[in-house]
Order: sequence, then C-alpha cells, then structure tokens
Amino acid sequence: MRLYRMAVTGGKPQRLAGDRGAVTAFSVGRAGAIVYAMSTPFDVAQLYFSDGRGRERKLTDLNADIFRDREIASVDVIHVHQQRQ
Repeated sequence: MRLYRMAVTGGKPQRLAGDRGAVTAFSVGRAGAIVYAMSTPFDVAQLYFSDGRGRERKLTDLNADIFRDREIASVDVIHVHQQRQ
C-alpha cells in the first residue's frame, strides 16, 4: 500500500512512500514532511521520514541484531485468479 498526496484543487497525485511495502500509519508536518511506519517483505514495520519532495530516510532498524547474520529470501507476488461457476 502506497502513500500519495494530491492538492485539493486537483492535479496529479504525488507518491510519497511505499515503493515495496505497506504504509500502516503516518503523520504529516507543517512543511509537508511526513513520518510513517512501513513494513516490507523483508522487515517488520520501521519508521521512515520523507521531506515531502522525494527524499526519504529510514529512522529505525529494530531487527538489526536479529537479521545481522541471516539472509532473508526474496518474495515474489503471485496472482491467483478464480473462475466463477
């Protein structure tokens, strides 16, 4: 799930976060800065900061000690289509 913003006057939506993950919570600051929690296929939810202009940085790394000596397998998306009877 990605996080977008759009001017109340319309226009094109701007992606703020969530390239490969799910944004589960966010808070917007005065100058357009955003802090958000995002989980990815490779990690539990971590806190991130976006300046609102496309620059992002990860603020937390809660499982660094656990994953330091472990490799996480990549995740592939599988789409399942069910036929209706």
